[in-house]
Amino acid sequence: MIALPARDDAYDYKFFGKECDAVVLMNYDQHWLTSPPGPIAAQDWFVENLRQVLDDVPAQKVRSRHRQLRLRLVRSPKKA
Repeated sequence: MIALPARDDAYDYKFFGKECDAVVLMNYDQHWLTSPPGPIAAQDWFVENLRQVLDDVPAQKVRSRHRQLRLRLVRSPKKA
């Protein structure tokens, strides 16, 4: 089993799909600290990553991971 990031050409997904029992697709981090703001993993981005991996890795070997973040937003007190 190996965990691979989504959409990273540095990895040979076809090779790992052949050689590993399972490929865990770390299907999150669409946006990061220095990127424009946006979701952790928009649905269309998530689905497209999964589709691309399934082109190279047999479906029975793919495991997909996603993050669920809960943010607590606190309002600042109004200034008088």
